[in-house]
Amino acid sequence: MFKILFLLLLLCGDILNASYLENAHKALLSQNISKAIQLYKLSAREGVDEANFQLGKIYYMQKYNHRDFNKAFEYFKKAADYGHQKAKYNLAIIYSQKRFKKHNFKRAYELFLSLAKHGQSNAQYRVGIALLYGLGVKKDYSLSKRWFEESYFENNYKRAACPIAFIYANGLGVIQNLGRARKFSEPFLNKYPLCTKVFEEFKLFKNKYKKDKGFKLGYYK
Repeated sequence: MFKILFLLLLLCGDILNASYLENAHKALLSQNISKAIQLYKLSAREGVDEANFQLGKIYYMQKYNHRDFNKAFEYFKKAADYGHQKAKYNLAIIYSQKRFKKHNFKRAYELFLSLAKHGQSNAQYRVGIALLYGLGVKKDYSLSKRWFEESYFENNYKRAACPIAFIYANGLGVIQNLGRARKFSEPFLNKYPLCTKVFEEFKLFKNKYKKDKGFKLGYYK
């Protein structure tokens, strides 16, 4: 009897908490931010990682007019501690920003790397950036390029084409190959600033750079 009563109470709690989360989503969609925050907090008290993640987004994103990096960090961390992957990524983003008082490039790199190893394409891109510029980790152009290639070729993360173009245009850890730099940067002109910068600075619009001259290995067969 007591076991049945306990299960019923537990079930009612789950239903109530699901209702909090669902109604919070509805309030957020209708731009009732104060109500959404209230409902997400009720759900978060029950240990729902998605509620903590959504609170982190509200306090992080400018469009909600509640921007507070400290609160965003707090809620993202709570969700990340429960294993929420998107929260972990956003936590790393906050760590990587100098305007955040607790910014820590090394910690950001560690979080990005843990996600990258599980195939998260935008995290793979961020790991590549950290290795390219030495943010929280020693510069390693070869390893940086490998992460960009995995992000771009394996997971179709288009933005990763630009640092690949940058690496080949500057000959960073590779033989300079302006044809290859053009191949990667041209499709994304005026979409990603780095692609535009590489294309214009190295004058890749010239016809002599149309061909990819160099060894065709790995992804470049």
